[in-house]
Amino acid sequence: MASRTQFANDLLAVELAERWHDTAVVVSCVFPGVVRDNLFRHATGLSRPLAALLGGLADRFGLPPDVAADTPAWLASAPEAADVTGRFFGPRRKSRPVPDRARRQDRRKLLWNASEELAAKWLQHG
Repeated sequence: MASRTQFANDLLAVELAERWHDTAVVVSCVFPGVVRDNLFRHATGLSRPLAALLGGLADRFGLPPDVAADTPAWLASAPEAADVTGRFFGPRRKSRPVPDRARRQDRRKLLWNASEELAAKWLQHG
């Protein structure tokens, strides 16, 4: 489920960056890496042994939360990041290539249109 959610996020980020490229809106997509937190311990749909194993691996090899948060905080506040749009980043402000599967215009438009349809009743004026 998380991989599908990340794929959807990638598609929407690329589409949004393309749609707003001639504006002051800056669009970035960030994968903070594996973080030392309680995500796996509280995840639904994982067996307890698997949740414990993944939580232990995150504790041992994951980034501290402040390190993981550095890239999105930098993108949101640093003057030098103000014109960095349509790019993907990983931990420690490292630029990552935009995944090929997120570049496919047919997939991006299909998800964008479906999202607009689902959100339409909440976006109507009146």
